[in-house]
Amino acid sequence: MIGAMTCLLCIRHGETDHNAAGQICTHTVGASLSEFGREQTARLAEHLRAKHVAVFYTSPLPRAVQTAEILARGLEVPVLLCKGLTEISAGELDGRSDEEAYEILNTALDGWSRGNLDLRIGELGDTGHDVVQRCGAAIKRIAAAHPGQAVAAVTHGGLLQIAIPWICVNLEPEFGLRRHVGNAAVIELDITDRVQCVTWED
Repeated sequence: MIGAMTCLLCIRHGETDHNAAGQICTHTVGASLSEFGREQTARLAEHLRAKHVAVFYTSPLPRAVQTAEILARGLEVPVLLCKGLTEISAGELDGRSDEEAYEILNTALDGWSRGNLDLRIGELGDTGHDVVQRCGAAIKRIAAAHPGQAVAAVTHGGLLQIAIPWICVNLEPEFGLRRHVGNAAVIELDITDRVQCVTWED
């Protein structure tokens, strides 16, 4: 039996200085929104007002929390932390911007999109199983708590690029292959007893 549908707006945080500099930034706690990232997010907030979002869930990393707080400002809706929305971990690659680091990172991400979730990023990072299971469980919990509502999940580009195609019944995992998710981009999902992608970055 299909229950009431939840509309979930999955949002990547606004730009950070790390993003602008081309640095790998996954679990870097100190990464905050740049001035341009704040402007991006403010523009998105105007777009989202018509969506009547009931609650903003957010990754606990500062750049996501800052994004969620800007989006929720003036709407009188709560902002709740959700650890399952945390970015993938690139382990020892975090903070690097060299070609070798990106080759290691992309080898894992490409492998995940092609079906090999056993691959690990470097020696200390996540496997694909870690990422898909964490995100899938978070989405399931959020949808179960808000049947018939529109809610938002502020999260990270790598998590969205990899996990959403694995989770959605109308996408193939390879849809995420090199499909970079931009800052302040929105992916809209309809969730009942299954998850479907309605729009990918509009």
